[in-house]
Amino acid sequence: MDQRKLSFYLLLLCGACLFVSCANGPVWRAREFSRNLEKRDAARTVNMLENAEQVANPDAVEQAVRSGLAGAVPVNSEWDRAKTVTRVDVGSETYMLARVGENWKIRCATVGPFHDQTPEMTLLLAMHLIESGRFEDLRKLIPQNAASGGAFSPEFRKELAAWAKELHPQRCKPFDIEGSRAMLCYGEGERKALRLVREREGWRIVELW
Repeated sequence: MDQRKLSFYLLLLCGACLFVSCANGPVWRAREFSRNLEKRDAARTVNMLENAEQVANPDAVEQAVRSGLAGAVPVNSEWDRAKTVTRVDVGSETYMLARVGENWKIRCATVGPFHDQTPEMTLLLAMHLIESGRFEDLRKLIPQNAASGGAFSPEFRKELAAWAKELHPQRCKPFDIEGSRAMLCYGEGERKALRLVREREGWRIVELW
């Protein structure tokens, strides 16, 4: 084999390796996840989640994927969070991915489906409800002993809309978790703190700022 052919084959090999590396990279995986969600392909969408092996009810998840909203996706929230994670932006969407073996899996995605099984996705669910004007549904994200039956006043709705806007840069940012409590600092100088507590199988918001 002459030198030119050898160089050509080496170039092809390097290109193939680069392609495989990119195809398994977090940005590519985030795009693939978004495409599967847009197609409402529940099987492939669930398979790309970090905790896919914990899904107990595929039918419920399929419904969540179809609607883009799930308040109680039946997964186990007790998985190992001490993995290599990365946060990427793809277009206007943000993703957090965790390294699982040789693959990147989705832990948090602003494209949905939204649920309350992790602090990061609970925040996105709250923001989604606020931006959709579904303020009454926010009661599901408040601890039972703190929930009230009063209506959300127009003034408080404006405050919530401003809160969601302020937290926009923090989407899919990892929370600090200690036991059943989670916290995310935000705002100028990170002087404000969003605090959540685990209640039964989901996370509930106890402090907004």
